[in-house]
This record gives sequence, C-alpha cells and structure tokens, in this order.
Amino acid sequence: MRMCIVNQSCIAWWLGPEGRGAYAVCLVFASLLMALFTFASDVAVTRLVASKHFTLSQGVTQSVLYSTLGSLLAVIFGVLAMQYPSAFFTKADTHDFYLALASIPVTSFAMSITNITMAVRRFDVAAILSVLQPGIQLAFTVLLVECFSLEVTGAL
Repeated sequence: MRMCIVNQSCIAWWLGPEGRGAYAVCLVFASLLMALFTFASDVAVTRLVASKHFTLSQGVTQSVLYSTLGSLLAVIFGVLAMQYPSAFFTKADTHDFYLALASIPVTSFAMSITNITMAVRRFDVAAILSVLQPGIQLAFTVLLVECFSLEVTGAL
C-alpha cells in the first residue's frame, strides 16, 4: 500500500495537474472496463480452487480463460466506446487511452495469479507478488516518467 501511495505521489509531482488528470481519466476508463467485464470471475475461480472443487490446473486454466475472454471483451468495448464523440475522451491523447486498454489484460492476469496463489494457501508467494508489483511499477515510473520524460504515456 505504501508503494502505491509513493508511486501515485511521484506521478502527481512529475505530471502536474494537467498530466495527472489525463492519467487519472485513462486509469478510470481501464478500471471501469475491467470491472465490468472481468467482474468476480477471478474470485469465483479462487473460491472453487480453495474449496477443492477445482484442482490447481483446472483453476489456472479457468482463470486464464476468464481473464482472456473478459479482457478481450473489455478492450473491444473500449475501442468501440472511443469511436463515439465524448468530452471524456478529450481529456487525454487517444494513444494514451489505447495504452490504458492494453493494461487491462496485464492487470487481469496479475490479479488472477495472486488470487490463485492464495487459493492454494501459498501466502508467502502471494505476499511476494503483492510487494513486487508496486515496487516494479515504482521503478518503471521513475525510469519512464522522470528519466525518459514520457509523461502520461510513461506513467501508464
């Protein structure tokens, strides 16, 4: 949690109000689509693995299947939504919205992997993954936003 706060603080500092707004709009767009199209599928698979209704391999297969299908639908819907004129899509560059859409499958798979490790009671691995993800994100934020000056694109 602290790494997320540090990451968001760095992004706010480096991007300033305008860039931070564009970044936030892109994140909201991707987050809403991911929530709509992958809603509870990872949690359902996790519960089925934890309750031994699914084996680990079945759980991983189902998790990959639902993450792929949900992500694909979210990205398709997002691309279609971007074709309609809306003030929402003027808040950031079009390529930043596309980059936000590309983050949906990555985020979905990362959540699924962490949830599956918890379902099989590998809390040590889940803890490591939970710490590594924001740590790596912070390192890349520093590199791409501050060092390479990629602004919103680098933050995404």
